[in-house]
Amino acid sequence: MTERVARLAGEGAARTETSVRTVALSRGEFEGIAVRAREVAARVDAITGASREAAQHAEYSRGRMIELASLAESASATTQQVAASTQQTAATAGQLAASAQRLDAAADALSGLVTQFTTA
Repeated sequence: MTERVARLAGEGAARTETSVRTVALSRGEFEGIAVRAREVAARVDAITGASREAAQHAEYSRGRMIELASLAESASATTQQVAASTQQTAATAGQLAASAQRLDAAADALSGLVTQFTTA
């Protein structure tokens, strides 16, 4: 019976030793998993930061595009005003040319009258 108890104690010790190695191996694996999980968390934090920066840059760019659109609209309105003013100036120039022709004709007529009085 002592022989059997000794054999069972030996088997129990061997199983205990195997369990200790399994626990140690498992602990190492779990520690490795924890290290990799922390690395992934750090990468996620870096990605989150980069995403925030990209979103801020996109918002800034959107604001600049709105400003540019506003400036383009303003420039377009100014161009239309300049075009209208140019048309008015051209019309006025045409009226001045017509008036100048009438004045030239009136001057010729007056010159003819003056000539008639001085020769008479």
